[in-house]
Amino acid sequence: MGKKLHSALFYFVLNLIIPGLGQLALGFYIRGCVLLAGSLICCTLSTDKLLTPIMDNLQMALDGGGGTLETPDLHVVLLYGIGFILFWCWSLFEIPFLMRKKRALLEQEGKSA
Repeated sequence: MGKKLHSALFYFVLNLIIPGLGQLALGFYIRGCVLLAGSLICCTLSTDKLLTPIMDNLQMALDGGGGTLETPDLHVVLLYGIGFILFWCWSLFEIPFLMRKKRALLEQEGKSA
């Protein structure tokens, strides 16, 4: 057979570190890439929406300008943050089902060989 399947805890810990990494390690590349890309996009957009007004205010203060202060749109930041958490939870929830599917595929491979 030659292919070794680690314990579910291994893939679970990989997903705790980076969402989608466990799926990639299991060989489900499209699912892993979608979860990884989705969580990175949500995290990046949330950080951007939070930090851009803060940096603009800092730049305005350093320039000595007397404009109006901008505040981050916390609704949007929260929305992207919830999206990130959903991608992360989905990647953790999916591991036991993908483990079962991978075991079945490896058993079929072993029987056909």
